Amino acid sequence: MGFLAMFLSPVLSLSQFPRHTPTSWTNVSGNRWMIFCIMIGAGLIKMRGDSCWRDLTCMNYHYEVCTLYIVYCPPKGYYIRKVVSISFGLLLAYLSIPVVQNLLSSRQQMNTSFEPLRIINTYGAFGSVTKERTEVITEETYDFIFGRNGEGAHGRIEFNCKPGNVSRRPCIISPYHYCLDWLMWFAAFQNYQHNPWLHFCAKLLAGDPSLNSLIAHNPFKEKPPNFVRALHYQYKYTKIGSKESKRGQWWKRKKKGVYLPIINIDSLRDNVSVRLEMVQGQ
Repeated sequence: MGFLAMFLSPVLSLSQFPRHTPTSWTNVSGNRWMIFCIMIGAGLIKMRGDSCWRDLTCMNYHYEVCTLYIVYCPPKGYYIRKVVSISFGLLLAYLSIPVVQNLLSSRQQMNTSFEPLRIINTYGAFGSVTKERTEVITEETYDFIFGRNGEGAHGRIEFNCKPGNVSRRPCIISPYHYCLDWLMWFAAFQNYQHNPWLHFCAKLLAGDPSLNSLIAHNPFKEKPPNFVRALHYQYKYTKIGSKESKRGQWWKRKKKGVYLPIINIDSLRDNVSVRLEMVQGQ
């Protein structure tokens, strides 16, 4: 897009266009062609990235596991969408037989006409879709004992948009982007050793006021906790008419295990010291 935008301004004089001068048809067409190529490329990476795009089942999981989730839609709506998509695909295949043959070829060639110009990179989003949504739930307490089954005298951190309380309605993210919530979504795919969890927990244990501006609710806002831990849960949308939905729940969850064991400020300090020694020894 940046390369094409160069042609929107006068090359020789570098002066500003008069306000009422229409944009060149060639420049507008070039940008429209670029947008078309981006959409086609996004479709191609999906067809090659995951079999669920080819058997038309990816959307059964996509809204539930993506960062910008919406309320789960009944499967019947997808069948209508499949018929329309297949009909359009058949029409496109009939009108573009050579192109389709290239797309289905085992030695598919893409971007060969303009790749030597080095003006665009290969782009594809959600080539592979995760089939479940896992979340990290952070808990705080003054006492070492959190209680049986996670129901003891303790408090849970609620983020601005990340699922936590099963009765809280999914939020509308636009026009803002909650970076911490987004990183938490990725953190659930790995263990805490691969994510900056120790720094986050240190802020909680130290009662750093700047942290409270990044989360929706901190039950230990006035006085910092003595212990922190994190549990791993699997979240799924409740179905319309289910008993969970009638109780006002948007989510149902199942505990998978402990994500981060119970730590305090002393154990956290020891852990950081060990990590520093390991880094210095490499």
